[in-house]
Amino acid sequence: MAARDILLQLHASLEAYAPLVALTGHQIGATTLQSGARIIGDAVRLRPHPVPGIVLGLGLKTAGRGGPSQPEKIWAVTLTVYGRDVFEVAAMLDALETWAADTRWTNSGIRRVLWESAQQVEVTEEQQFIAAIVNLSVMYL
Repeated sequence: MAARDILLQLHASLEAYAPLVALTGHQIGATTLQSGARIIGDAVRLRPHPVPGIVLGLGLKTAGRGGPSQPEKIWAVTLTVYGRDVFEVAAMLDALETWAADTRWTNSGIRRVLWESAQQVEVTEEQQFIAAIVNLSVMYL
């Protein structure tokens, strides 16, 4: 399965998850910040940041384990979560963790998504908002 397809399926699943839509204020189907997208793919270090919002990044893609008995590949996808305060970011992190645990990938090239870790990061010198990086392991064929 192509990398683009995996990211599109991941985005569609995040966009369909009502708790994340509610927390971010995302307009379903929007693809730009101007049209209301708050769950969005990065575009050359997306500016301005969607606050509150979630930005999908590329992370680290492996070649997979290989062989006919283990064709599954693993992609460590990063999400950057932006919020106005630590409580807003924590609520989005909780929702993402629940989404990863509860989502079933029955009609997709994705087999499962595992929540690996989350960590607050400094994204601007003036720290006008809080940001955290979420690391997900996406297993796919």
